[in-house]
Amino acid sequence: MIDSPPAIIIEHDPGGQLGEYIERRGRYERGGLRVEIRGECLSSCTVLVSLPPERVCVGPHAVLGFHLPVQTYAGVQTASGSSYFGSVMMEYYPERVKQWVVTHGGLTHEMIYLRGDELRGMFRSCQ
Repeated sequence: MIDSPPAIIIEHDPGGQLGEYIERRGRYERGGLRVEIRGECLSSCTVLVSLPPERVCVGPHAVLGFHLPVQTYAGVQTASGSSYFGSVMMEYYPERVKQWVVTHGGLTHEMIYLRGDELRGMFRSCQ
């Protein structure tokens, strides 16, 4: 029997700074880690679905939430640069996720949610 690589379990991750999630994604890939999305993975967390497809799975309660990133300066959120950072996020997504986001209005300041059968049709199920 072949051992599976260790897994990072995501049950509720509201996201955060995009750069930190891009770095985290790189560490997970270099470390051979898998990501199991079993609950909410929102905002910047969603860049983790860009890991190789065999290393990402979704559980029955998984939800991906997408929106246009905002920048925070001294605790104040601003839309400055948000389209640039939105395009950076989109570059990380697998093509099927990009298409879903585009067909659901693209990245805006309103959260859109990918869940249920639609999500499970795009990624492997977690065992």
